[in-house]
Amino acid sequence: MEEDEERPCYDRGNGSPYCSPIPTDIWKNGTQHQFVWNYKQVHPFYVTSEYLSLYLYYKENYAYQPVKNWTSIRRADGTLAVQVDNSWFPPNTTSTALYGYYLPAGMNPMKELSNPESQYPHPFNFTIIRPQLPSQSSGGVGQGNGHSALPGWAIALITVFSICAVALAAFLLICCIRRRRNDPKQQHDMYPVAGYDPYQHDEQQPSVMRGMTTTTDTGSSIYSTTPMMHATFSAPRLSSGNYSSRRSSNAMAPPTAILNNPSAVSHSNSSFTDAPVPSTSSSSRLADSTFMWMVDSSQEHNTTEEQRRRQLGEALLAQQLSEEEGASVKHAEKRPITVNGIKSEESRAVLEER
Repeated sequence: MEEDEERPCYDRGNGSPYCSPIPTDIWKNGTQHQFVWNYKQVHPFYVTSEYLSLYLYYKENYAYQPVKNWTSIRRADGTLAVQVDNSWFPPNTTSTALYGYYLPAGMNPMKELSNPESQYPHPFNFTIIRPQLPSQSSGGVGQGNGHSALPGWAIALITVFSICAVALAAFLLICCIRRRRNDPKQQHDMYPVAGYDPYQHDEQQPSVMRGMTTTTDTGSSIYSTTPMMHATFSAPRLSSGNYSSRRSSNAMAPPTAILNNPSAVSHSNSSFTDAPVPSTSSSSRLADSTFMWMVDSSQEHNTTEEQRRRQLGEALLAQQLSEEEGASVKHAEKRPITVNGIKSEESRAVLEER
């Protein structure tokens, strides 16, 4: 036997159809080896074929399970160089026994293995081992290497599109953030007055805004008995709704003589039926100025005497209504100039004007 091992495989006779591997051989994962057979004095049943096929199996439940094969091998070559890898091992195993089976090319190996009367040599066996089981990532890499991968230009195109999508998303996010930051500034520019809310009720507005559109409560009507010394007149906003009232307010504004001479105006509890008091020079000037104020002394409008009388009557009627509303308020001192006195002075002024 030792002499047969020292001789080349092709010189060992028909009793040795193959020489490597033998049952005691152990091939490790990742190492290179050779399958060697007797190509000169081959088994008689192999002589009829120029090509051979080599099949590898492992046993599971006493049945052969195919794991690897090489077909169309030239019989005259005598050797086949191979490298052990993970594809040689059954799933979840680190060590197993493999069985090699030589057949002429084109024959059915499973049929010959199950045929107890087959004339071909029985399979030979050897052992393969690996240090550890392959991880899922390495298995995936191995499978990826076995299949066609994406070309380089496709990978580059996908990468470029991904970068563009990320950049576009970041740009849109920045635009949204800036727009939200600018919205409060725009609202502040539209309403520069602090504390003003256009949707808030007028009564809830700050006193600053109310002062822009309405007069203060300290100012009384010119027809009331309350003096107008401390009245505050503000300029309301002109609009289509209050333009006419603005004109009438301007027309009925008190003359400068009354505002500059507050001592000439005093409180009075008398009505229109009170007896007139003696007039003085100051009362005469007051009557003249009051009359001129009531009949609109503007030189731009040439009104007739009847229009002036009508305006005077309306002014006196408004004063009477205002006096009736303030009748409950009584003052200590008596007004020196009554309405009848004013009326007489107005009549005198009309005669003088004629």
